[in-house]
Amino acid sequence: MKQFIKFSCSVFPPRHLTVLLAFFNTSAFLLCTSCSTIDYDKIPVGELHGKLTLEWVGPDQFIYRPDAQHPFYFKRANGEVIQPGSVYTDGGTIPRPLWVFRGYSPWGFGSAYVAHDWLFSAHHCGYPEAKNHTVFTAADVLSECIKTLMERDKNKPESLRNPSLLVTIDAAVRSKIAQDLWDNGKCTVPPADSPEGRNFYSAMNTRTMDRERLRRTETRDFDAE
Repeated sequence: MKQFIKFSCSVFPPRHLTVLLAFFNTSAFLLCTSCSTIDYDKIPVGELHGKLTLEWVGPDQFIYRPDAQHPFYFKRANGEVIQPGSVYTDGGTIPRPLWVFRGYSPWGFGSAYVAHDWLFSAHHCGYPEAKNHTVFTAADVLSECIKTLMERDKNKPESLRNPSLLVTIDAAVRSKIAQDLWDNGKCTVPPADSPEGRNFYSAMNTRTMDRERLRRTETRDFDAE
């Protein structure tokens, strides 16, 4: 376990281990969904807009950069807009053994995980977007975004709408481990001399990207659905 954590820390920023470590340290994770105090019906539903485009840059490692024309954003029910800037992400860092259970995929709720990772990154780097947030309000954003996705896609054949699934994810990102990572995480951006570092802060324009890089991207356009 220690070797696994050491390897993971060398690849991903610490915030990406939040869900991973919480899952491993919650022995009743799949059996005790009532351990969380959240009520699915009381979680607000927001709005998802823009294009979410991810570029693969390494094993299980991606970069989200805002689309030049239509950047992704999540508008909460209270009116707050979460519009991520460039950020490293690996989606939801869920242990591979749990991938066999429906919904426990790193990318099952990709846009919600990007929004959550962005708040951690903005906090660690001292960006103003996170100045009014805590680890718990970041968890609120994640849960609201996941519920919005569940309700938005509930009539689709691939729907992942499952209140118990959301409860377990919510419990993981409110753990003591999550709090420690929020308090002690490091600001992590690609080195300026790395291929991704040279354009990390620029908007992503898939219209002008070369074909090799374009093949490494995946996009979901929420306004076109």
